[in-house]
Amino acid sequence: MAPAASAGQAGRIASVAGWQLSTQTRHTVAAKIFADCSGDAVLAPLSGAEFRLGREAQSEFGESLGPRQADAFSMGMTLMYEARDLGRPQPFTPPAWAHTFESCEDLPGGAAGHRRFQAGYWWIELGGEEDSIHDSEVLRDELLRIVYGAWDHKKNHCPHGKRAAANYALDWVEMVPGRRESRRYIGDHVLNQNDVQSGGTFDDLVAYGGWEMDEHHPKGFHTGRIKEQATLLLDTGLDHDVTMSRYYKGDGPLTMPPMVLKAFRLEGLSGGEWRTLHTVTDNHHRLVRLDVEQQVEGVRLRIDETFGAEETRVYGFYLD
Repeated sequence: MAPAASAGQAGRIASVAGWQLSTQTRHTVAAKIFADCSGDAVLAPLSGAEFRLGREAQSEFGESLGPRQADAFSMGMTLMYEARDLGRPQPFTPPAWAHTFESCEDLPGGAAGHRRFQAGYWWIELGGEEDSIHDSEVLRDELLRIVYGAWDHKKNHCPHGKRAAANYALDWVEMVPGRRESRRYIGDHVLNQNDVQSGGTFDDLVAYGGWEMDEHHPKGFHTGRIKEQATLLLDTGLDHDVTMSRYYKGDGPLTMPPMVLKAFRLEGLSGGEWRTLHTVTDNHHRLVRLDVEQQVEGVRLRIDETFGAEETRVYGFYLD
């Protein structure tokens, strides 16, 4: 059963109800503040909090890297794998349902795109043109077909790599796709391309980020088929072999203010993820930064509980 949120006083979330599958138990949690750390902003459509999906138009926030017209496209999801060297030849016969990629050019980036094979390929990515939440199961199945097809290529067809992979066998294949983008809450401040490029010089910073804007093409894996140039390398000095993403490195580390953690127009709901536009989504989805975000939220909620402060006052005074 999907979780449900109920409203108390006007504009404030009062409780969340959900079903725990492992114990077959229904839970209702009432609280003063909820921190949505789901990664999918799962409480947003349930509570009425404002959120977005897709890509914002260039003109809305003055972002040169956005599309001319807003659309529903996003970055997709990936299944990774790990391969282990067992010290002796490991033959591989793909399952009948796997895709077949006989030529290196059938894969994104050609021969250069799959030289490193031990830890999987980030470009085994789909979902940017679909609904990455509701189509997740169908996309997972198609990603598995690609994973095993790519491994079959490396083991049995690749003239540049099958010798290097001869002693390797698949040790683990991911079964839950890792999403790069999902619903995004709208907060009192929403990070955008201009924040990253300027270094995000906020007075009330609580965290730093240093990764480039790293936007993946909505077509994901199929970018290789259409031979579409999808990489924009600007001032990065990076040598990437697969033309499925574009990078822009900002002017120094990005600083982040606490107000991007607060949901807009709904009191009592915050989140463990920053409020961002599409262009900077992958810039902030890094594990160390996410850890800092959650620590900031924990400190803020503790201050709120101790001093009885409203969220805006916590941000404006207690976190100074």
